[in-house]
Amino acid sequence: MAPLVLAALAAVAVISAAISAITGVAGGIVLLSALLFAIDPRAVVPVHGAVQLVANSTRLAVFWRHVHWGVVARFGLMVTPGALVGASLVAMLSARALQVAIAVAILVSLVAPRSKTEAPPSRRRWFYPLGFVCGGLGMIVGSTGPVVTQALLWSGVLKEAHIATKAACQALANVIKLALYGATLGFAVGEHAPLIVLLSAGVVAGTFVGKKVLGKVSDQTFVVATRALLALIAIKSLVFV
Repeated sequence: MAPLVLAALAAVAVISAAISAITGVAGGIVLLSALLFAIDPRAVVPVHGAVQLVANSTRLAVFWRHVHWGVVARFGLMVTPGALVGASLVAMLSARALQVAIAVAILVSLVAPRSKTEAPPSRRRWFYPLGFVCGGLGMIVGSTGPVVTQALLWSGVLKEAHIATKAACQALANVIKLALYGATLGFAVGEHAPLIVLLSAGVVAGTFVGKKVLGKVSDQTFVVATRALLALIAIKSLVFV
């Protein structure tokens, strides 16, 4: 890969992680979109998953005390069954189908009701089916961040708690995704190790930059900025896919 392309991807990694650390959404999609232009579409999902595992683990470590573990437990219980279903479908899809699926997944995330700062505890039960859906979609489209973001906003999980809880959910999904890609689809991490290491360094740096900015953002600004980014992702997907 040309040095200029590597430098551009590293810069995108830093920016994407900073965005995710501030709003909890869009960073993964930004990085995923960049990878689609630089490497084989069939390698995009696992490479992206490896880098996002580092990114989510870093955010989890930084925001550890804010995690809503009840949400993570509900989500995590159904991720593996969903991922197994998704793994059975990946080999049947063309590269073009993967790109279209990414766009559809983003658009679906905008269907959720408007977020509220207060939400009844009963809404947490929806994280069981969400885990299954995101486990399956994660194997196919790579990034399910916008879907998880909408669910957390809908449940009234905001700012640091939002970033931390989402990071924990997605780090778990990333581990399962990579294990299944290696075991059932023959993905070799070593072939892409230099790129993964470079991008991982970028997302770690970006996470700490974003953390400093998040502390200065109000709850209302957080929600508005997050939903605006979701809308932009949807528009980009419609126009450029």
